[in-house]
Amino acid sequence: MIATENELEAAADRFWRHAVALYGAPGVQEACLRLQDKHGADVNLLLYGAYSGAVLGQRLDEVAWRALIDGTEDWRAGIVRPLRAVRRRAKALTADMPHLAFAYEALKRCEIETERAEHRLLLELDAAEGPAADGESPEVLAAANMRACLLAQGVEVEAPDVAGALRLISRLAPAPAADSKSDR
Repeated sequence: MIATENELEAAADRFWRHAVALYGAPGVQEACLRLQDKHGADVNLLLYGAYSGAVLGQRLDEVAWRALIDGTEDWRAGIVRPLRAVRRRAKALTADMPHLAFAYEALKRCEIETERAEHRLLLELDAAEGPAADGESPEVLAAANMRACLLAQGVEVEAPDVAGALRLISRLAPAPAADSKSDR
């Protein structure tokens, strides 16, 4: 459990660095965006599932996911998703107006910061404590958490593209490349 503001900041930074590295690993960005755009999954929640399993050794159950989803819904619905929609629209418009690309870049930076704030909020809300059952590998815990996360969001986890994305992300979650880059 995170006790002080400094501990929360340090934990949020560790989670953010892991999420950025994992998202930038080969194939993960594409898989995450497909889950988001085709299935309505929240990528930040998914990445938290991977992190909490692969790094923290926690298994998050349905009750924990409901608390995390409900506790972040106002932020996601009121800030993150609308800003993402504006940023995507700006990207499309700047194809014909490249002199306005600076505005798209500013929106992109702002969206990233709202996602970073969501990461901190997830850590503040997480009620899971301590490691999961003995003997479960980080990959297995990451997969279980992400599957439970998607189920809690109403995503059909048996769909071939969803199952494939979960396999890819959970395989890479324990140790994503630290120098990975992503292009949002």
